[in-house]
Amino acid sequence: MVNINQRERKMDNKKKVSFGTIFGVAAVWFGAHAGGGFASGNQTMNFFVQYGWPAIFTPIISMVVLAIIYRIIVIMCNEHGCTNYNDWSHQLYAPYDKVLSPIYEVCNLGAGLLATSASIAGGAAVIQESFGLPYMMCVLIVSVVTILISLFGAGVISKVSSLLVVLIMISVLAISICGLAANGGHIFQDIAANYAPMGVGAAVWKSMTYSSFQIFSLLGTFGVATQLVTQKNCNKATIMGFIMNASMLLLNTLLCLAYREDVMGNTLPILTIAKSLHIPALTILYSVCLFSAFISTAGSVVFGTIMRFSKFNVKFKMNSTVWNLIVGIIIIAGSMFAASFGLTAIVAVGYGYLGIIGIFLVAIPAIIVGTRKISKFRKEHPDAEVNQ
Repeated sequence: MVNINQRERKMDNKKKVSFGTIFGVAAVWFGAHAGGGFASGNQTMNFFVQYGWPAIFTPIISMVVLAIIYRIIVIMCNEHGCTNYNDWSHQLYAPYDKVLSPIYEVCNLGAGLLATSASIAGGAAVIQESFGLPYMMCVLIVSVVTILISLFGAGVISKVSSLLVVLIMISVLAISICGLAANGGHIFQDIAANYAPMGVGAAVWKSMTYSSFQIFSLLGTFGVATQLVTQKNCNKATIMGFIMNASMLLLNTLLCLAYREDVMGNTLPILTIAKSLHIPALTILYSVCLFSAFISTAGSVVFGTIMRFSKFNVKFKMNSTVWNLIVGIIIIAGSMFAASFGLTAIVAVGYGYLGIIGIFLVAIPAIIVGTRKISKFRKEHPDAEVNQ
């Protein structure tokens, strides 16, 4: 449990929070969402486009659900001073937190392994697409680069990750405008033909699992949420984050839906679409940004996991650098094994199952229990009420 100094919280509630701070918190959510899996279009294909015309609205449903959960997270973090997912989980799951919090942490570690695997597989796919090298050789190259970055350059990578996200969004936006102008009519053909091979219900369910597995990518949110101070600011950050994420996800989905027949089963659908537009400069820019996003994501996740277990070097009486290297190699070895199945398999199977777990482990408890606890906290602590 997190102890709260009510007097300090009351003083903090009087502080004015700038627009830049609110935007920055929303941008953390956006940056976590706009990783390589999103930017490649692979997640979009597996969770939305393959279900046909319902993809014109299911991304919005997905982001509405995630925004509701996001709001609950940031408000609870402010109420209880939580700065990491472990602190928040104890607040959410109490009085059953001794059982459920460890399960939640295992799922977060699993999500990190999947994210690293997907990044290695995606980065390898970009190299293979660009240079024609054997896939497993590409996996090895990306794995070596990732472990080097995680040990010696994670700080540098994290500083430029926001720039990479901006570049990816600019390139995706440019590709989307050009692509939809050239082929957008195919979307209306799917609507007219009522193309929904698995039905609308299946499409909506899949969008819910997308929301749920995305919850596990919000790790950075916990560290910055307490800057918002008031519930009004939490609401602003939620709305801002929803607009950013929903608009880009919908645009990404519509682009892939327009080229559905051409990119179905493709590992890097947006890169394939970019090449079909015959704009070499845009294709090169997108390829570089996409590869950098995969590497940045993998390096940051591995670095974070290494730091999570770094304290155990004392228990094993090992040099910290050697211990970190061993942990990093273990993580990369597991990720390389998963990456051997390919990006599409990781996204479709790994993320799919994680999304189903997330619905029952996090989404439903957060919406039902989290909402009740927020209301209860405001009644019991009127002096600390985040409602300025």
